[in-house]
Amino acid sequence: MALAHGGQVLMSQVAMSLVRERLPPGVTVRDLGSVTLRGLERPEQIHQLVHPALRETFPPLHSLGTAPNNLPLQTTSFIGRQLELTKVGSLLAETRLLTLLGPGGIGKTRLSLRLASEALTDHPDGVWLVELAGLTDPQLVPQAVASVLGLKEEGGRPVVDVIANHLKDRRLLLILDNCEHLTRSCAELAARLLHAAPYVKILASSREPLGVSGETTYTVPLLTTPAADAQIIPESLKSYESTRLFLARATAAWPPFSASAANARAVADICRHLDGIPLAIELAAVHVRVLPVEKIAERLSDRFRLLTRGDKTALPRQQTLRASIDWSYELLTQREQAFLCRLAVFAGGWTLEAAEAVGEATDAAGDGAALDALANLVEKSLVNVDRDKERYRLLDTIRQYALERLRSSGDEAEARSRHLAFFVALVEDVAAGIGSPTGDANFSKLDVERENLLIAFDSCGLVGDGAQAGLRLASALRRWLVWRGLLGLGHRLTTDAVRRAGAGARDLVRCRALCAALELAFLTGFYAEAKDYGDESVAIAREIDDRPGLAEALRLSGYVYLAHDDRSVAREHFESALNLSRALGDKSRLAAALNGLAELHRSAGELDVARPLYLEAVQIDRDVGDRRRLAIHLCNLARVLVASERVRPALEVMLEALAIAEDIGSTQIRRAVLECSAGLGTLYREWDLAARFCGAAQAQSERMGYHREPMNEAFLPPLLARAREALGDAAFAASESAGRALSHERAMSEARVWLEVTRMGLTEKGN
Repeated sequence: MALAHGGQVLMSQVAMSLVRERLPPGVTVRDLGSVTLRGLERPEQIHQLVHPALRETFPPLHSLGTAPNNLPLQTTSFIGRQLELTKVGSLLAETRLLTLLGPGGIGKTRLSLRLASEALTDHPDGVWLVELAGLTDPQLVPQAVASVLGLKEEGGRPVVDVIANHLKDRRLLLILDNCEHLTRSCAELAARLLHAAPYVKILASSREPLGVSGETTYTVPLLTTPAADAQIIPESLKSYESTRLFLARATAAWPPFSASAANARAVADICRHLDGIPLAIELAAVHVRVLPVEKIAERLSDRFRLLTRGDKTALPRQQTLRASIDWSYELLTQREQAFLCRLAVFAGGWTLEAAEAVGEATDAAGDGAALDALANLVEKSLVNVDRDKERYRLLDTIRQYALERLRSSGDEAEARSRHLAFFVALVEDVAAGIGSPTGDANFSKLDVERENLLIAFDSCGLVGDGAQAGLRLASALRRWLVWRGLLGLGHRLTTDAVRRAGAGARDLVRCRALCAALELAFLTGFYAEAKDYGDESVAIAREIDDRPGLAEALRLSGYVYLAHDDRSVAREHFESALNLSRALGDKSRLAAALNGLAELHRSAGELDVARPLYLEAVQIDRDVGDRRRLAIHLCNLARVLVASERVRPALEVMLEALAIAEDIGSTQIRRAVLECSAGLGTLYREWDLAARFCGAAQAQSERMGYHREPMNEAFLPPLLARAREALGDAAFAASESAGRALSHERAMSEARVWLEVTRMGLTEKGN
């Protein structure tokens, strides 16, 4: 339809082959030859339908080959980008200067050429491509445009005036490709032409905006890639632009290649690790000639060495991944280069405040310098920004490049030291608010910084005074690690912190970090290790007369001694912690100590003694507004109520604990509610449901790295024994396995619904 004139009936070669033997009498076909169509890489044979009732002669077809243009014929297929093509087409229809932005290799040029080929009929005087990548002298930009348009210099007259005069009445599209190193000259030319030639449109591609009045910018997105946890089968690779591109280029490089169940995951991993950057994916795909895709995926940790086999006819900066980023890097000022390299120490993104603390050199001039540098890097397509979350990040490919540069500059230690100091201050600020009515909500600040926190821990072994910083991190992150169910990770991090060389000083910082290591070791089942940490923490607290720290260390050590079945020492520790907390007037610690003493009695089956202690702890939590501890103590109270067969109060307590857990995001409490639900299910003789909740709780425990405390062995196993006896081993195992297979969200939804329905039933019965 785009080729034809009004009244002209055209057919492709495919259509012609289908009707050739079925043409009715009087109908013939005229071969119009091979024509280049918009959006197609190869010429298409076109045929015209001829009949006495139809007009027979027409002007030349509106093809890419006949419309005025100098667009190059594309030799490879155009993959994906349909939404982007529609969007930029709409933008070009509404503006006279559209600049496509993005880092090197993102596909700006390819998108420009595809858009231009589809806009030929909209520009009667043609579509003209001016390639600027090889140009080094800014003063030659007008000459490059004049050369493409076939204009000659006129003696004594500036070239830009000649161009403006030539274009003043013409309707054409001018494509300025790769403007980033000639931004000022391109901007000046564009401004002049937009003013002098009202029917001319300009489509530019650059790594930063031209900065001309009336300019519309469009950031070319990365190709869509599979998520790390996506289910990948060969057919699913067709759903993502990046994997489709990889498969197309890999097949072109080595025709026997195809996606299979064995290599589909590796293809997805390659495209995800390469950030969906088309150039990087194409460079990786050609390696299927010599390497299995699994090996290509493994070698991407050194991607700049691997991805070097580009098109030998392309510009040098388009032949390797490193050269592409080198091009952008060399266009930065020295200050911007140093700032970019320091940003490479971040993982998973950062805030403006973090960039100010880490990225700017010590001799930076004045406030706002970091913001200016960051804004410039965003403008130049090297830093991505999420405006909704007010966070910035580097593509992994650019981060690896910048990290290499940082290491070679000798500035890595300073950058890591600043990064570490910033995150120590952040986690200590969050920890200071724990227990307040709104403090736990600040855990979300740590959730988004998880990768940076891991980097900070790694830096403790690389920078001066890192051992002390590691102890502070361990202490301040303790509650978050437990609350979010990161027990296995927490055990490793806190253990490393207290065992690191230089961390042995017997001071307040070590005392608090030992408590963190103690709790994480206990929750993951390393009881002997936990006992050593507890004994040392108690001793240090006494040496330095840290009474709040002593109360905490004694309480936590009480659980450890209980796990070692030394009930007398456990009681002494819990009671000492209780008395210290009362003397200090510390209600939050008092509630925790009451809970510890209650746990001691519950583990001995002394439920009537444990219950009032839990109730007192719960009331204190309510008074001080400590919802985190309240939820923990409610779960422990629920265990006593279930074991005592007090169904209605158990339901109320469990639903309240679950509501708190879901509100503040506690994996720890959700798991406990699943266990309590399993126990309550046995009281209702819903054996299958009890086994199902048990399986779900066990699966969650394994994901967290949680090892059930000895005091809880007295709660659930005896109740589940009833369910196993009622169902039989095989049926119980099947229901338990079904519970294990549930997602965490699905398991919690089932538990919530069951608890609410059960409570409703009791209400209707008047119980």
